[in-house]
Amino acid sequence: MITELLQLYERIQRVINTDEPFARRRIHWAIDLDKHGEVISVSPTISRNTDGKGKTKEVLGKEYRCPAAFFLKLRNTNVVAAAGGGNIPPELMSGKPLQIFGEEPVVKKDRQGNVLEKKVKKAETGTPKSNHQAFLDLHDRFLASLPPEQTQEAEWTALRMFFEKRKGIPFNAFSDQNLAQLTKDQRFSFRINGRLLLQHPQATGWWRDEIKKQRESVRQCLPQGRDPFDPATDDSVLSVRFPHIQGVPNGGGYCPIASFDKAPMQSFGLGEITMPLGLETAEKVSAALNWLLSDETSYKRMGDAVVVFWAVDKSAANSPPQALNFGDLLSEADPLQVREFLNNAWGGYAQFPETSKFHAAVLSSPQSRITIRSWHTETLPQAVAHFRKWLGLTSLLNQWGDEMPIAIGQLAACTVQKGKNSKPLPRTYTELFEAALFGRPLPSRLFSAALQRQGLELVKGCDKKTRKEFEERLRARTALIKLHFELNNRGGGITMENHTSQKDSAYMCGRLLALLDKIHVEAHKGSGGTNSSPANRSYAAASTTPALIFPQLCKLARYHLNKVGGGWANCLEHGYEAETGEQVEGLKQVVVRLQDAAGGTFPRTLSLEQQGRFAIGFYYERCRNWPHAKKKNIVTSDEKHN
Repeated sequence: MITELLQLYERIQRVINTDEPFARRRIHWAIDLDKHGEVISVSPTISRNTDGKGKTKEVLGKEYRCPAAFFLKLRNTNVVAAAGGGNIPPELMSGKPLQIFGEEPVVKKDRQGNVLEKKVKKAETGTPKSNHQAFLDLHDRFLASLPPEQTQEAEWTALRMFFEKRKGIPFNAFSDQNLAQLTKDQRFSFRINGRLLLQHPQATGWWRDEIKKQRESVRQCLPQGRDPFDPATDDSVLSVRFPHIQGVPNGGGYCPIASFDKAPMQSFGLGEITMPLGLETAEKVSAALNWLLSDETSYKRMGDAVVVFWAVDKSAANSPPQALNFGDLLSEADPLQVREFLNNAWGGYAQFPETSKFHAAVLSSPQSRITIRSWHTETLPQAVAHFRKWLGLTSLLNQWGDEMPIAIGQLAACTVQKGKNSKPLPRTYTELFEAALFGRPLPSRLFSAALQRQGLELVKGCDKKTRKEFEERLRARTALIKLHFELNNRGGGITMENHTSQKDSAYMCGRLLALLDKIHVEAHKGSGGTNSSPANRSYAAASTTPALIFPQLCKLARYHLNKVGGGWANCLEHGYEAETGEQVEGLKQVVVRLQDAAGGTFPRTLSLEQQGRFAIGFYYERCRNWPHAKKKNIVTSDEKHN
C-alpha cells in the first residue's frame, strides 16, 4: 500500500507539494474587523455541494488554501508530534474559537433550532490555555517580523489591536440564524476591507519561511537510517512520527497511519526506531492519502469507516488518476444511475486499457490511530465486472413493484437492531465493500445475522407509520441472504422471473407462508386490517420447523378464503389465467409444488442454508404481481389486485 501511495503522489505532485506548508482547510466564519480592531460582524462562508443524485445544496464552510502546521516539533531536544493529547498546533490567520478567543462557545437550542442560551467555556488552565497562548505568540512573531513601513498598514494595525483587546467570542456580531450553527470545532479567519488575511502575500511568504526553518531544525534531530521505500539513498533521515491523516471518522486532532511509539512497533531494544520510514516518504504517503480523502470521487464514508479508491493507467506514468463514481453507486445510488451503469458495462472507464490498476483501502480510527482494515489491488476491468454483478444482485423489487438499488449502508444496518445506539461494526462495511468490488465471499456471520433479525422483526411487525422502513429492512436482509448464496457459490440464480419455477422444498415453504399471509390480509381488509398475521406470528416456526406449524396455518386459510368469498377467493385458492395468458398460481398449485419437492409432507426441520432459501421464497412471493384475470374469471372491480 505504501508503494502504491508513493506512486500516486508522483502522479498528483503538480497538485500537492510536500514542500509547500499549505493545505485545504474548511473555513466556516470570517471575522470582519474595522481599522481599530473592533469586530463589525462574523459572516458565514458558504459552499455548494452536489450529492450522488445531482442535487445541489448549500453547506456551511468553504475550503481555502490555508497555512498548515508542520507535523513535528522539538521539545527540548526530542522530536515529538506537533498535535495530539489535546494540543492544537497554531496556524497563521485561521483557527478554532479556543485558539483565537481563549474560550469555546456553548449554544443551547430547542428542537426547532432556535437559540435558548449562549455561554462560553473559558480556557483558564492546562492545555486549552496553552493552545490559546500559542496562537497569540505565533501572531505576535508574525507582526513583529513586518518591516517598519508595513506595520502601519490597515490590515496589520487592525489585527494587532484585535489581539490586544482580547474581548472573547463576539456573540452580538452573529445573526440569530448564524448563532444557531456555531460550534467549538469550526474554524475562523480574519477579513479586513473584504480581504481574507490568510491569502495576503505577506502572511503566506512569512509562513513559508517559518515552516522551512522549523522543518530544518527538526531534521537535525532525527535519526539516520535506510528507508526501504527509497533504495537509491543509503542514509536517509528517518521520521519518528507519521503525519496527520484528516477525514477518517473519529480521527481526532492527530491521527497517524502508523504509530512508531506503540508496543507493536517496538522490539529488539530499538525503542521507537523500529519502522524505518524516511521523512520525505512519510510526507508523500500522507499527502497522497489526504488528497484521496479530500476528493469526493475517491472516497466514501460508511458508518465509522471510510473507503478510499483510485484507478491508474499503468501505461501512462504521468497521467493523473481517473475519477470514479463507485462511491455514489455504493452508498446513495438512484435507480437511473444503476440502470445506466448496468446497461453500459464500462461507462466512463472505457478509455482505460485492460491493464489499468484499481486500488482500494478501508480505513477506520479506533483510539486516534488509523487502522487499515482492508487493502486490495486488481485490474479495473475486474473491479467493474464484480461491481456490475453486485449491483445486479442488490437491486430488488420492493412491495410496490419498483426495482431499487440497496446501498451498503442499508445492508450493514439490517444486520443489527435499529436504533441510535446500535451501529454496525466497521468490519461489516469492510466485508461488504470487499464483496462489492473484489468479489469476496460474504462471511457466514452476516448471513446468520440477517436470518436472526428476520425472525425478530417480522414478529414485531409494523404500523402505517413505520411500514416503509420495515419493508426496506426486509428487502435489505433478503438481498444480503441472496448475496450469501451467489458470492459463496452455494447455488443462486434466483430472480423474480424464475421465482415460480423453483422446486426447492425450503423455498416453497417460504412461498407458502407469504401466500397464506396474503390470504389472511385479504380476509381482514374490509375490517380495517390486523397487526397479527401468519408472517408475524409464525415466521420463526415456519422457517425452522415447517411440519409443526403449516398444517394449522392451512386450516386457517380455509376460514380466511370463505371470508374473502366470491371470484377473488377462487383465484387465490385455485389460481387463474391472466389477461396476458399467464397462468397465475394460487394456494392449490403452491401446495402441490411443495408436496412434490418435499416428498408428500412438510419438512420437519430446516438448516440455516434452507432458512435462507425460505427467506428468499417468502420475499419474492410477497412481491409477486397478481395481474388482472381474463373476463371468464368473474372478478369484481374491488377484487382485482396488482
